[in-house]
Amino acid sequence: MTNVLIGARIARPAYLTLLLTSIHHVYGAWVYATPWRHHAVFVSLVAASVMAIALRLAARETLAGRVAWWVFVLTTAAIPVLMIGAFEGLYNHVIKNVLYFGGASASTMHTLFPPPTYELPNDCFFEATGILQVVPAAFAAARLVRAITA
Repeated sequence: MTNVLIGARIARPAYLTLLLTSIHHVYGAWVYATPWRHHAVFVSLVAASVMAIALRLAARETLAGRVAWWVFVLTTAAIPVLMIGAFEGLYNHVIKNVLYFGGASASTMHTLFPPPTYELPNDCFFEATGILQVVPAAFAAARLVRAITA
């Protein structure tokens, strides 16, 4: 299978992660009156653009194509998988909700998730979209690992 076909299988869940985080952050900016959350849309647009351009260039059987492939791989690993899936989704939402609903103390919650950057769980849509970011990011991660270890 060519890098472009492999890349397309990786890109679909990665793009879904970027879209989901954009929805999540725009909603969070609105519901919590924190317009700084809109930065995630910009980050997502830049990451998606870099990924798309790199994947397009990776179709070439040249040194530039091989470099573009690795730009695609590294951008996908860094932004949708690590920054959004692992940090934003897993830490900021999954772990936060597990600790909160598991009865962690207020001081523990405020130490690990200090306001005003973090909100304690109080909005189902915000928390659900935060948690859901992990799912497509995990698919992208698994496909990335398969692609670079094959």
